[in-house]
Amino acid sequence: MSTIIKAQISKKVNYLFKKYESANVGTITKPEFKLFKDLIFGLMKSQSPIVNSINRKLEEPISLKHTEKRLRRHLGKRDLEQRFQEVFLKANKNTLKTSQFIIVDDSDIVKEYSNIMENLANVRDGDKHIIKKGYHILNGFAVSSDGENCSPVYSELYSTLEKDFKSGNEKILKMHRLISKYKSLNPLISVHDRGFDRGKLFIPAIENDDYFICRLNEKRYLRKNDKTFKPQDWKNIELTNSCIANHITKSGKIKKTKYLVGIISVELPNKKVIGKKLWLLVSKKTGTRIKDDQGFSYYLAYLPEKITGAEALETIFRGYGYRWKIEEYHRFLKSELHYEKMCLQRYSALKIMNVLMMIFSSFIFKGLKRILFKFISLDLSKKEFKRLFSEKPLFIYYKLAKALKKLTTSMKLYELKTEALKENIPTLFDYMESGGVV
Repeated sequence: MSTIIKAQISKKVNYLFKKYESANVGTITKPEFKLFKDLIFGLMKSQSPIVNSINRKLEEPISLKHTEKRLRRHLGKRDLEQRFQEVFLKANKNTLKTSQFIIVDDSDIVKEYSNIMENLANVRDGDKHIIKKGYHILNGFAVSSDGENCSPVYSELYSTLEKDFKSGNEKILKMHRLISKYKSLNPLISVHDRGFDRGKLFIPAIENDDYFICRLNEKRYLRKNDKTFKPQDWKNIELTNSCIANHITKSGKIKKTKYLVGIISVELPNKKVIGKKLWLLVSKKTGTRIKDDQGFSYYLAYLPEKITGAEALETIFRGYGYRWKIEEYHRFLKSELHYEKMCLQRYSALKIMNVLMMIFSSFIFKGLKRILFKFISLDLSKKEFKRLFSEKPLFIYYKLAKALKKLTTSMKLYELKTEALKENIPTLFDYMESGGVV
């Protein structure tokens, strides 16, 4: 069985590498593309960003010292992460084409005890809510309209002390500009938490017809019927609809919560975007312990002009509900892939490794998902199998990552090509259809 699975993984990884190679037209050199393949495959086997771990897992027919020297030499190249990112987006245009939402969120890498890593700056530790030394991370996560398919599509590690740094807003606008180059005619809607409630993001987005959904922090003044609409008046919006949201508890159980919702059209009080219609959605969480003046949340959205109020309400509620996926993605990176163990002295090397971690994660979330999903289902009982498929909100990618690590333990990079060239290899799906007899 393991031979069949390895053959499938081999063929699929080869296909993905060829896909990236065809997307690379003068963007990265051959030695740089070799680095790309080496590090992606090393991450598959080690699932760790530590170069020594990746080096050992490559098992090249030369000394470890020479392999590590080659890897570190290429990791020091400036702007290589931008070129890797561009090749990735070129190769994954279809992901953007089949997605409706881009979930945008920031994270961090804390390096409290490091003194020699370049451009260490103050970051807010999201777990302990204190300021420590580290780096900021900006991530973009594509999600389909039904939420079934999702994959990381953008990641940038940056420091406020880097040369030519302007602001976090400029980093977000840069991400939107790059994604816009490769998105299809199907409009993408970016989804932001209330930390992104900034006029310097809203105005350029509206001017460029980049659609968004953002939770508000109750400090923004809007316009309604040519009059100022203050935050304290938002609670007076009539809540005429109800929606059900699924929340996943720490034990993995799904809890349903009912919300009362209402929506109206508004404008931003800015001369540059006067006449542009936005939507303000108000939601109120219901429950026996929630008082009448509690449980309110507010969302501002800029959506396609032809959309109706009912469609806007459904799109905003559904789109923001997918934010939990990027939160789980951040947790997946830090707990399963040991993201914060990244320890490279050079700033350029950190930025390159960060992008490669994102690309490797996309292999699990999209490229190899189908094979790995069927593989782990073979080891489950009928009851466990039914639960895995029925409880769709559960984040299964931890199991997929463990399965990939297990399957690639004895594989070598040069074996990928030779195994893929073998003829008449029975596929994993042939195995499933034959009831386990090949």
